[in-house]
Amino acid sequence: MLDDSIKEDLKIFVIKLSVYFELHDVFEAVLKRDKNDWTAPIRRTLRSAVFGLPEEDSNKCLYWDADLTRFRAALLMELDAPLRNCLVSKPQAYNSFFKEIYLPLARVHGFLKTLGQGKGRKPGDPYLTWIEKAPESSGTSMKALFETLNTDRFLDCEAAMMAFVKKGLSQGSGSVWMADPKRIFRGEWGVNSNLRVYRELLRAEGKPPERADFRKIADKIVSLMETGPIPKGVRFPVKGPLPPKRDEFETVWEYAGWGMNMVQASEWKYYPFMGKRGQTLPYRDRLKWRKENPEEPFSFTLKGGEIKRTVNGDLRFRLSQALLDVPTKETAPLLKTAEFVAFLPNHDDNFSKGAIG
Repeated sequence: MLDDSIKEDLKIFVIKLSVYFELHDVFEAVLKRDKNDWTAPIRRTLRSAVFGLPEEDSNKCLYWDADLTRFRAALLMELDAPLRNCLVSKPQAYNSFFKEIYLPLARVHGFLKTLGQGKGRKPGDPYLTWIEKAPESSGTSMKALFETLNTDRFLDCEAAMMAFVKKGLSQGSGSVWMADPKRIFRGEWGVNSNLRVYRELLRAEGKPPERADFRKIADKIVSLMETGPIPKGVRFPVKGPLPPKRDEFETVWEYAGWGMNMVQASEWKYYPFMGKRGQTLPYRDRLKWRKENPEEPFSFTLKGGEIKRTVNGDLRFRLSQALLDVPTKETAPLLKTAEFVAFLPNHDDNFSKGAIG
């Protein structure tokens, strides 16, 4: 906790520093000098005295009480625009501020969430602007941000995380459905870049493009469900002592219906039915998107004339195993899983003529 007098002193310091950043280029022009290291003492002061960041960086989640988190978030927003505008023509200093101030602050529980709230703000502010405005040679990157957010505990930054992913995709495939799942979060899957966020990204995008690779997506979903519980808390602001004793988790059963639906969609797309003359029947007539049901977004309809199909049941088997390894007292999901297991192809006949899926 900081008492009110210290907070007031810090506010005044930050305001003066903001004015300095706004006028720095004018001072340079008048004095005709530019010290290459003039930002170093400012960075040290901001890091230690203003934001109270530890000297050593790590993947540890930092916890401040809610008032202090909001106070320091407000200080950063006061500094942000003048600082960025001053440094945009100085790549080395620009990158140093992002690396030494902005990235460590992102590891504070609830800090990104707080920054994205308030009038005129949106999730991902002001980090997305720093990355967008970065000089080409600054080294400021989305990769560094995702590496920072791969912490040991839950940060409560899901909205910001989704904004970062969407921004990264805008520079590539442009679609979560089209992106290689291994590249989502720049490969930094973890406590905060988890199945929960991936599901919300897919849901937010809506109907998948025709060329979406359902197999890769379903495989990633199954592999994440195989790893166990999915983090969902503790939410900011924390109720109780800091740091909280443990994070909160969802079991894989919370994702069972959606996961089974995605696996089945993959099977129907890539292992289509055959007609009585041995012809391949179009999956598009049988596999449909339904936006009104986010839990089970695909529907499956037999149109008639389906005789057989050959199916690789590996994903279905793995998902069934991941679910049945976790005890549950709920009857409905167990019955649904039993139905899902019942349609596992016979292993010996899986790729033989006449195999049924």
